[in-house]
Amino acid sequence: MTGVPAASAGIRPASAFTVLLVAALAGAALHVAVAAARWHEERLAQAGVAAAAAAQVAARSIDADLAERTDDVIALGTVLAGDAPGHPGAASLRSLARGSAAYSWLGLADARGRVVLASGDLLMDADVSGRDWFRHGREGLWHGQLHEAVLLASLLPARADGEPWRFVDIAVPVRGTDGRLRGVLGAHLSWSWLQARLETVQPALPAGSDVLLVGRDGQPVGVRGPTGLASSPALRAAQAGGAGWSREDWPGAPAGVTGYAPNPGAGAYRGLGWVTLVRVPVEPWTPDTRLRLLREALAATGAAVALAAAAALALAARQRTARRG
Repeated sequence: MTGVPAASAGIRPASAFTVLLVAALAGAALHVAVAAARWHEERLAQAGVAAAAAAQVAARSIDADLAERTDDVIALGTVLAGDAPGHPGAASLRSLARGSAAYSWLGLADARGRVVLASGDLLMDADVSGRDWFRHGREGLWHGQLHEAVLLASLLPARADGEPWRFVDIAVPVRGTDGRLRGVLGAHLSWSWLQARLETVQPALPAGSDVLLVGRDGQPVGVRGPTGLASSPALRAAQAGGAGWSREDWPGAPAGVTGYAPNPGAGAYRGLGWVTLVRVPVEPWTPDTRLRLLREALAATGAAVALAAAAALALAARQRTARRG
């Protein structure tokens, strides 16, 4: 009588399950490759959206704070226009200086450039006629780029971090009721205060993220930032007035995405040509990353298929035993 050899009958189920296992693993590899690429793109997009939002929040915060300080200085200038040193205007100046950590120094110079009123009495009687804030402030409201302290460098206490004092200046002319120039009111805003405002978005960002103000020249404002930013697509887009994010790497920094937003100013503060950049690191999509994800997925898939195959083989064995019985 012709029949199927027992050995052959025993091999067929195992062979079928082997084919099933190989096919399942091959399908899993293809699926993992596609899914992993999609997953990485989604991670990039999520990081980019977060970076863009942080850049816009930081830019608006800086502009709003500088606009508020500008309004304070304008209002104080109006008070001083109808007052003489030693009267209520002087008290207003000192009160404003004490009331906000933003001000490192507030002072009024007369029309010749001699300081006649100052917070902490610093620079009293000093000649500031050659300083930018006085020269530009004679003509109208003026905002000056970040700079290191000059006359105040030796008068202010040393900073704990060893860094020099840096200021952003605001100046307004003080004119009498007859329109004649009585003097110039100047304010030195602390860079530390501005930097703290900039960093308010940092806790919401992943570790290793960077938040920078960048000037018209493509250089970070007030900090030692990465070189080569002048060629950054994000910087160029922000300088053109755009806001968003781009996928780009910074020299000497991990791979990531960069959010960007302009700092156009607000209210009477018309901006200093700054832009805000926020870099968020993202694990690079390298061959090693792809291989790691593939191995993890194949290991999990292989284990699941092996368990299913073992269960099917056990079921087939029971069925053969039942037929023989």
